[in-house]
Amino acid sequence: IQRAVQRASGLVRQILTFSRKAEVKFASVDLNQLIRDLVALLAETFPRTVIFNLALQDGLPPLFADQNQLQQVILNLCVNARDAMASGGTISIGTSVLPGDSLPSGGVRPRQNYARLQVSDTGIGMSLEVRQRIFEPFFTTKQDNHGTGLGLAMVYGIVVSHQGFIEADSTPGAGSTFNVLLPLAADAGAAADCA
Repeated sequence: IQRAVQRASGLVRQILTFSRKAEVKFASVDLNQLIRDLVALLAETFPRTVIFNLALQDGLPPLFADQNQLQQVILNLCVNARDAMASGGTISIGTSVLPGDSLPSGGVRPRQNYARLQVSDTGIGMSLEVRQRIFEPFFTTKQDNHGTGLGLAMVYGIVVSHQGFIEADSTPGAGSTFNVLLPLAADAGAAADCA
């Protein structure tokens, strides 16, 4: 009963976040430190057959973001990566700064600098058909009682609400890579433009 209640509570929280009814608090966030803190926690709870590999850019400027929502993004991407590696494997998490003018257009502001969060796994990968639907609410490839289909939909909603972008690249049998682009805090972007 307790597990069912916790699951229902988590589902309601996800639905509220997805529908943007949850309280959002934007502030300066150190993405690298957030990743280090979460990976330390996940390394203790994930199977020992899952290895984390971090490649975080030194001196990454802060984001103006909701820390709790960014935690949800990283957590969901890591949980999906773990689930794609039933026999174990490696989850690689990297950060870097990309200028907007180096990115494909489609909503990207060319004078804005973006932080790239990259989460890759060595799992089973996804077919093109699955990849085209992964951000749809309630779409899941997991068996009954193992997924709600809200994890990646919620990630997508959070990224969009932060004026960012997300893309997935995957090959069956060769793992998946998710790239999340989030605008850096305005003062950090301006400083980088002047440099």
